[in-house]
Amino acid sequence: MHNLMQDIRYGLRLLWKSPSFTLVAVISIALGIGATTVIFSAVNGVLLSPLRYHEPEKLVAVWGAFKAADLDKNWISEPEFHDFQRDLHSFSNIEAYSQGGGLNLSSSSGEPLRVTANASTANFFQMLGIQPLIGRAFAPGEDQIGRDNVVLLSYSLWKNRFASERNVVGQSITLDSKPTTVIGVLPPGFQFGGKKADVWVPIGFDPAKPGNRGSHYLRVVARLGSGVTLNQAQSELQSEAQRLTKVYPANYANGGFGLEAYQLKSDLVQDARTPLLVLLAAVGCLLLIATANVANLLLSRAAQREKEIGVRAALGASRLRIMSQLLTEGVTLSVLGCVVGVALAYWGVEALMRLSTSVPRADEIKLDGNVLLFSVAMSIVTGILFALAPALHLAKASMHDALKEGGRSNTAGKVHQRTRNGLAAAEVGLALVLLVGAGLLIRSFYRMLDVEPGFKTSHLLTFRISLPPEKYKEAQSSEFFRRAIERV
Repeated sequence: MHNLMQDIRYGLRLLWKSPSFTLVAVISIALGIGATTVIFSAVNGVLLSPLRYHEPEKLVAVWGAFKAADLDKNWISEPEFHDFQRDLHSFSNIEAYSQGGGLNLSSSSGEPLRVTANASTANFFQMLGIQPLIGRAFAPGEDQIGRDNVVLLSYSLWKNRFASERNVVGQSITLDSKPTTVIGVLPPGFQFGGKKADVWVPIGFDPAKPGNRGSHYLRVVARLGSGVTLNQAQSELQSEAQRLTKVYPANYANGGFGLEAYQLKSDLVQDARTPLLVLLAAVGCLLLIATANVANLLLSRAAQREKEIGVRAALGASRLRIMSQLLTEGVTLSVLGCVVGVALAYWGVEALMRLSTSVPRADEIKLDGNVLLFSVAMSIVTGILFALAPALHLAKASMHDALKEGGRSNTAGKVHQRTRNGLAAAEVGLALVLLVGAGLLIRSFYRMLDVEPGFKTSHLLTFRISLPPEKYKEAQSSEFFRRAIERV
């Protein structure tokens, strides 16, 4: 420990005496570690960390499938959902939600506001183990027509629209001209299904009109029963799909109908997995480029330190002791770069969260203990890597040649030059990989924008109108759109 502290103090003095070298090296390391930390924080938050629900490993997503139409994942209709609740015994809970509707919110707290709304069955939040920050979740039966005039606010809407007033529970607001009572506020950071919702409302089933079996709009989430495996649940779902095909051949017989269950976490993040891993590989290449660059700087600096190392060897320092000192200096330099890189990553993560509104679990992207531990470990490994080449070179140098005035043997110089050339070639190769990858991504994006839709898009606008069903019945809606089209 004494030798380690002595090497660290000596390394810091050397870095202080060479401010230009230190600045360039620290910036190179900081950029590589900072970029890698930002992307790893996304990988950790989205892909690696467990879902923040009660026993998340037992939660599964249930999808329909119509193989004949190459539709591997299809939403569930309301009659199918009721069939599941009645027939399936592998699950202790089967709940459903729909995503992304828009509602007009008006209240005494400010101007009318357009909000994004998700709808769920009554026991959805209880199944997940989510307790509202204040108030309560939906009660049994509140997902039925006539009892669905209640709403849960998201934390951000409560904070921004209602100024975090705790007495908001019990207040009446209007959603699409429908008086609705606020019953609770969801905890900060709660997000489900990949898109943020400002409010959650009951789904509003009508027992007298269970809906069309072909109208698929529900996303079904279920919890495995005690001792039930995913394979066992999948077998029961296959049997249910066969039963439905026999009972309702007009709906299922010609479509190759099936039912599939997936671990909820895998289902939520599957679209983000490949892009995040590609980004992590790209920033990994960037970090390797920075490592090779700093290794080259250290090799150039090593030529100026051969006499110093020769003197230490002549005074009795072993090759192992010399290598230990040089590696410690490299790790010290890398840790300094890590400190700056983590500071840069703090702002990088904030920017990434603002840009990744459609990424599932985006609210869980943060610089937590696991990410910081990864950054520290990465800085230590990086420091050893870029310090290894100069450490091996100096430790193997001849004491006699090193102590001679201007002395380096031709052989040592050639080895030194070959090492630097190899590192430079590695830098160019890694940079070429990144350049080609970026070029392919840009080209793919350009070709996506240039796809011919089959009609002329110039001077063409699209827009969406949502009419409150309480105010505009079917006949009134048709009349509204007819008059709107005439006026346009």
